[in-house]
Amino acid sequence: MFTFLHAADLHLDAPVASVMARDLPAGAAEVLRDASILAWDSLVDSAIAHGVDFVVLSGGLYAGPDHGLRAQLCLRDGMTRLAAAGIRSFVVLGHDDAAPTGWTAIDGWPDGVHVFGGSPPSGSPVESVTFEVGGETVTVHGVSNPARSLPDDIVSRFPSKASKGFHVGVLHVGHGSGRLPLGELASRSIGYWALGGAHTPTIHSRDPWTVEPGTVQARNTDASDRVGSGAFLVTVDGGKVAEPQPVAVDLVRFTTATVDITDLHTVTELIDRSQAATDTGTHDGRSVVANLVVTGSSPLHDELVDPATAAKVLKVLNAGANSSPFTWVDWIDWRTRPVIDLDEVRQGTDFLSDLLATAEGAPGADDWRSALPSLPADVTRYLTAPIDLAGSEITARALDLALNEFAGGQA
Repeated sequence: MFTFLHAADLHLDAPVASVMARDLPAGAAEVLRDASILAWDSLVDSAIAHGVDFVVLSGGLYAGPDHGLRAQLCLRDGMTRLAAAGIRSFVVLGHDDAAPTGWTAIDGWPDGVHVFGGSPPSGSPVESVTFEVGGETVTVHGVSNPARSLPDDIVSRFPSKASKGFHVGVLHVGHGSGRLPLGELASRSIGYWALGGAHTPTIHSRDPWTVEPGTVQARNTDASDRVGSGAFLVTVDGGKVAEPQPVAVDLVRFTTATVDITDLHTVTELIDRSQAATDTGTHDGRSVVANLVVTGSSPLHDELVDPATAAKVLKVLNAGANSSPFTWVDWIDWRTRPVIDLDEVRQGTDFLSDLLATAEGAPGADDWRSALPSLPADVTRYLTAPIDLAGSEITARALDLALNEFAGGQA
């Protein structure tokens, strides 16, 4: 039996994106700045603590061609710690990992670290390393991907006939249109495909195991980049792979939390509920950067439309951001409505009832733009590139704004 840790997309020393706060406390700012570095250190600690036999890094080591000295040195230092603990490392490079020609802070790797080269000549097999561990023969096959897409025949360069021992295939497959057709991987004699390139953890297949661990440390609240899974711990016994176990090594969690004010009566209650929704305890004790969406209809709405009250809520929520771990609410999206009986409005014959009928009969997510040509040109030009929301959500947001504007004074 043997174990290994599979990680990818470290994005070492990458800046945290989308945090808009100007008054972020120094301690929290430092954690955000160093989060990817600290997550890599934590990953190395986890590998040593679990006593794994080797570590596989499937590309995405840096944040791009402008990666700095610190990122490279941190990677090398982590590899040195792994080697000192008797843990091998197998690395492929992604398209953002290759240093500019003639410029690199790393002039050599510790013993036990193997960095796979790029694509071999057409028809030639990919590079392989075979060794004995845990009483079993293991062969790791890998190819670095310095370009943004791999050769069309790259999968065929991996072994197709079963040979002695367990085989691991390592690829950084990129993302978007440049990704490989993952179905082709099953045609190879590989027991575990260690892939990289996705920002969210994904198990594509269990026969063979085809896994992308996602990012080690999330960097913003976008749905595609808010989950930092860390790595997968893989156990192989007699050639059989047990269910890979996630190992979280991230320092900061990014989230969007929703708070409904429908049954609330005071700003204090709103603050209490918001603090509960963004508490670090709900995120395994990690620091939290949150976007807060406040929805619902209650008399409290009349207080919250006051900009001074809204600013006070945000200030109170962030008052403890100097703690460790910290919670920082980056912004609040106010989507509350005045107290108004919509059923009564629907029965009316005034402007507000017509507005509600128009909103509830709005086109769906796929065809709402078809109504744009009937609008004045100076309005249409602002709507042809709307915010990235489903059509139904755009309609709901517009209705919220309209009710606040036209019904607020009647409530």
